[in-house]
Amino acid sequence: MKEKDIQRETSQIVKDVLEKANLKQGSIFVLGLSSSEVIGGQIGKESSQEIGEIIVKTILDILEEKGIHLAVQGLSLIHISEPTRPRL
Repeated sequence: MKEKDIQRETSQIVKDVLEKANLKQGSIFVLGLSSSEVIGGQIGKESSQEIGEIIVKTILDILEEKGIHLAVQGLSLIHISEPTRPRL
């Protein structure tokens, strides 16, 4: 997926959510996503910092204009060190 496509789709989704949720200035928008799934992979297996940064920047640009705060929820896997992660 190309950067422009990710930006376009993210922007459209956020604008749709904001319209339906009727969030006001000072509200908090909570983001939870899997960059692995965005690129068509399995959660936690193909994470992409670049994809995450593109999505977060796109969302922040929209929210900052409206005075809405962003909270980002990370996967619980980020709290488990690689050697102790159970193998599936």
